[in-house]
Amino acid sequence: MKACEELGANAISTVCRGTGKKISTPYDEPSLACVGCGSCAAVCPTGAVGIEEKDGTRTIWGKTFEMLRCEKCGEYFAPREYFEFMEKKLGQIIENRYCSSCKKAIHGSKYRDIYGVK
Repeated sequence: MKACEELGANAISTVCRGTGKKISTPYDEPSLACVGCGSCAAVCPTGAVGIEEKDGTRTIWGKTFEMLRCEKCGEYFAPREYFEFMEKKLGQIIENRYCSSCKKAIHGSKYRDIYGVK
């Protein structure tokens, strides 16, 4: 819940009371605020947040998102809706859409070029 809150999406919260209390979307319906980033699933200590990726889509909290491909390696890596959310939040277009592995490789090669590291 905190990961979603810190991102600024606020798509999930605690619902119900007592022994039925849980983390979920409002009314257990697909959340309009969810951008499909998967932060909640990544930090969930019990693995209770279900996330499924298949054929260029990601499904989480009952909502399905179209995934973007990395411009360098072609692997699916992030939901389109998440990128649009981040562009709006940053107030600028994100030019290069790279997965984390390709970002590391690109920045690593720039570092090596600048500092002459082999």
